[in-house]
Amino acid sequence: MYARKKRPQDDNGNRGQGSPGGRRDPTPWVLRNLEQIDEAQVEGRHEDSLKQAKKVLKEIEKWSDDDISNRSEVVANLHSCIGNAYLELEEYSFALSHHNKDNEIATQKDLSDAKSRALDNLGRVHARMGNFEKAIEVWEEKLPMSKSSLESTWLYHEIGRCYLEMSDNQKAKDYGEKSLSAAEEASDDVWQLNACVLIAQSEVKLGELQEALDSFEKSLDMAKVQGDSAAEGAIKKALEDVNNRIVSGIKESGEEGAANEQNEETQSNDYEEDFEKDDEKESGDEKNKDSDKESDHGKKDDS
Repeated sequence: MYARKKRPQDDNGNRGQGSPGGRRDPTPWVLRNLEQIDEAQVEGRHEDSLKQAKKVLKEIEKWSDDDISNRSEVVANLHSCIGNAYLELEEYSFALSHHNKDNEIATQKDLSDAKSRALDNLGRVHARMGNFEKAIEVWEEKLPMSKSSLESTWLYHEIGRCYLEMSDNQKAKDYGEKSLSAAEEASDDVWQLNACVLIAQSEVKLGELQEALDSFEKSLDMAKVQGDSAAEGAIKKALEDVNNRIVSGIKESGEEGAANEQNEETQSNDYEEDFEKDDEKESGDEKNKDSDKESDHGKKDDS
């Protein structure tokens, strides 16, 4: 990535304003600007980052491939920077437009790194917009391009969270487990914690409360080891909620069973009262004989 390389800079930063002919090598000027754009973005100065990136892009679009090597990569990178700034400024339609341009250039020029970056960012924009199905589609396309277990664990986790938002809780759990496996392969404690929490949240929504309790307890142990007090507090609250639901479920189950028994007893008593009334009617009729009783029952059945 140009924005992360350190190169010697021009003494005065003058890359020439006229025609490409006679201009100094513009590479140092481009690199310096990309670094400044990245720096502004990291520091949260998104308006500054956006303004500078658009200015540099406008200038480079005047140049030809002969003026600067890897011009396509630079233009794609600038669209990516602009898209990221718009994303942080919550201008999602503009963010989507520039990340799509990054993706188009990467596809046309067969730039694999830029393609992976564009899909990464497009997924983030779609997820932020609530377009979870589209985010999943984009990130699934990116998965085969993953170059490390750490990158994979992030992708699995984000796809899982999208499924959780869509209430497809089993798939959310499945991707949480994939994320955990990749995080363990990468020996990354933070992402192991994130994956465990995702699994636990999915299990809660699946109604697998005992499994969720175990997963949250595992997450709590990780948070303590990592000294993550914020995560520890959130997990403790989640554990309390799950425990309450388990206790409430047991209580409700017991109350429901007692209510059923009471209903059965009441119904049984009602039946007995009906039978007693029938017996009283039968015993009160002194004129009825055993043979007449069968006839009386027949009449009742007919009625």
